[in-house]
This record gives sequence, C-alpha cells and structure tokens, in this order.
Amino acid sequence: ILYLDPNHTTTGSGSALFWAGGALRDMLTPDYTWDVRTLELDWEDAELAIVREGTTTTYEWRLAVPRDLGNPLSLGFDLLVIDNDGPDAEGGGQLTTWSPGLGKSQGGGRLGDLLLVQPDVPSGRLEGTVTATEAAQPDEENAGPPFRVRMVSEDHPELWVQTQVDDNGGLRH
Repeated sequence: ILYLDPNHTTTGSGSALFWAGGALRDMLTPDYTWDVRTLELDWEDAELAIVREGTTTTYEWRLAVPRDLGNPLSLGFDLLVIDNDGPDAEGGGQLTTWSPGLGKSQGGGRLGDLLLVQPDVPSGRLEGTVTATEAAQPDEENAGPPFRVRMVSEDHPELWVQTQVDDNGGLRH
C-alpha cells in the first residue's frame, strides 16, 4: 500500500491509498478527507512495475503529484508492505512500513515526510532530548515518550517533518 498526502498541511489533510499486488490495483480515499488534491488522485496518476526474482519482489512507483514542484514541498508519504513469503504468512504476513507505526490513513501526522526541494536548498540535522510536560501528557496510557516532535521551516512554513522520540526522550532527524 502506498499512502500519499499531497497537501500534507500541519492542520490536517487526507491521504490516498494505492493498493497493489499481483494483478490487484485498487485505491481508497478516506471518507473523512476534505482535501481536494487528495480527492483528485486516481490510478491515472500512478504507474507501477512489480518484478519478482526468486524470493525478492521489487515495486517501482511513479506518481504524478498535483503541486508546483518549483517550490519546496513536503508530502505525506508512506509504504506498507505485507510479506506473505515468510514464516508469518499464515497469520496475514509480516508488516513493514517506511516510517514507524500503523493506522496511517487515520491522519497525515502518521505518515512519513518526503521533502521535494531543489538541489541548492540547504538541509540540516537535529539531535537532542525532549522532556514532556504534564500538558503534553493527555493520560497515563500515553504519558511520556515515545511521541513525535514536529519541526517547521521558518523560511518555508509549508515544509515540515516529524520525528519519533525514543523511550528516553532522545530524537534524531
């Protein structure tokens, strides 16, 4: 499953789900999305090649993104691969995702961040430790790390990424 949120706003948008495997080609757009760019996506915007060699399957995707790529762009993007070849095949297969977590269609904040920028746009690295305040801890079940931290570019507010905080409050992005 390929998830794509072309708008990927910090206030929420929606993701389209491209399902593929063998001859299967399907697409889901969650009912709750109001994002016009997401609603406009369909399989005409995608190309997919699947090559199987021995026990290795390669998926190659090409997507038309409904945005001006002359400007920096942050896309919500993720992949979920279900491996039905391994020992977990009888139980539905082994799930592997590009970014941590499942339930990715439930919100853009659950997707990975794909930044499309011109080659001369500088990037950086962030490492540190986060301490949660009581205000950031909605209940005992969700108290403390791990949680995510969102970083927004001051020069290009449309560019943002999130990173997972580990059990000790450490982050690296």
